[in-house]
Amino acid sequence: MKVVISVSAVLACALLVLAYAFIYQTRSPAAERLMLYCDDGIRGPVEEIVEAFQRRTGVRVGTHFAPTQSLLESLRQRRDGGLFLSADEYYVEKALEEGLIREVREIALIEPIILVGTGNPKGIRSPQDLVAPEVRLAAAGDDKRALDRITHSVLLANEISLASAEDNLVSTGVAAAHPAHAVALGHADAAIVPRPKALEHLVAAEIVKIDAGQNVFFPVVIGVVEGARRRDAGDRFADFISSDYARHVFAQYGYRMDGRE
Repeated sequence: MKVVISVSAVLACALLVLAYAFIYQTRSPAAERLMLYCDDGIRGPVEEIVEAFQRRTGVRVGTHFAPTQSLLESLRQRRDGGLFLSADEYYVEKALEEGLIREVREIALIEPIILVGTGNPKGIRSPQDLVAPEVRLAAAGDDKRALDRITHSVLLANEISLASAEDNLVSTGVAAAHPAHAVALGHADAAIVPRPKALEHLVAAEIVKIDAGQNVFFPVVIGVVEGARRRDAGDRFADFISSDYARHVFAQYGYRMDGRE
């Protein structure tokens, strides 16, 4: 009987310890979980910043990377997300109009550049050169328009005929990576792409900078999701991704931090 009582006592103590550990874990900062809905095009720096945030705070951050349009639909269906990170102003404005996010902050800028083949054989120096005869232009269009948002915006800002640009198109794709790949592989002579994407292809291509007066910069913004369960954690991450450390990470990936000049 004494042995039975002793074993029972040990089991009871073990259960108490497990229960205490469970309660402590659920109340501790390490048990906090935050959801981040992020534009897939800015995955690189964001993954690095998320990892640093988790190490420093103990808050776990789940990430969902997808095109911004898909992210917006996810936010409509699930109001438990913590943060929304995007470089597409149209969908950011839609999220604000629908009351899905609040406190939008600009944390970086995407600078479009012209990516050309090594040696720049067609002598491309400006957006105007992209519609010259025999220039093969690559763009990441979709089923609604042949030119992607960045290419379309830069051409319009320079009053360049979109029809002429479309006449020069030789490669299109639904992902922003496709135009850069087309140039690097020699399938196209040039493409307007984000600087961070261009930096991935400098072994087989080179950058032609667009003058600030001819360029259109795209802000990367973050918004805390309304109705999120972890608003405190969301605010902490928004502060962290706006910090000098995070700005340094974005700059290393080719994002602009110093305005549009």
